[in-house]
Amino acid sequence: MFGFRVDIDSRYGLLHGVPRLLEVLRRQDIRASFFIPMGGESTPIELLRYRGGERGVAGGVKLPKKEFARMVFLQRNFVEENVELLQKIISGGHSLGVHG
Repeated sequence: MFGFRVDIDSRYGLLHGVPRLLEVLRRQDIRASFFIPMGGESTPIELLRYRGGERGVAGGVKLPKKEFARMVFLQRNFVEENVELLQKIISGGHSLGVHG
């Protein structure tokens, strides 16, 4: 037995990656566990610490420079701004957990 775990570290990943992934999972009738920050985005210090190397920002996805700058200066709250998307995850039969 195996499971799919999806860790989301940025608003960019939540808005651009999750909807596409939900569609793929739906078509294949696969369930996954999504782990999403339930507060604000990474702090500027965290972003700089994980920046660089081949893995990119936040240890996984290389963010566009514009999105990286927005995260440093204009942090947003994942839950408050994305309630509908989080509800889609749950209504699709997936589990939702805190990424911390």
